[in-house]
Amino acid sequence: MGKELVMMSITLDPKHDTSEVLEQYGKARGADPGAWFFLTGSEDEIKKVAERFGLAYWSEDGFLAHTSLTCVIGRDGRMDARVNGSVYEVQQLGDVIARQLETVR
Repeated sequence: MGKELVMMSITLDPKHDTSEVLEQYGKARGADPGAWFFLTGSEDEIKKVAERFGLAYWSEDGFLAHTSLTCVIGRDGRMDARVNGSVYEVQQLGDVIARQLETVR
């Protein structure tokens, strides 16, 4: 992690998830700040990124509801894999990542 592989988590709620809040979230989960990045931006920027990946989110009864999506992006900037939802085997994601790492060596 950090050289060959980095993780990015992007907030959908920049009003509440400030840089400081995201930093504390990462610390609470033991995230290596050089390998796992917690990103925010303006609502317009986040909307553009979400649309580009096909992620849907909406306000529902005062809460932010959203679909769940995990993507693996190769060094060439193209999406190598897209996993919808949050129910998948860790080994499946690990296999996709391993394949991507093998292609860059």
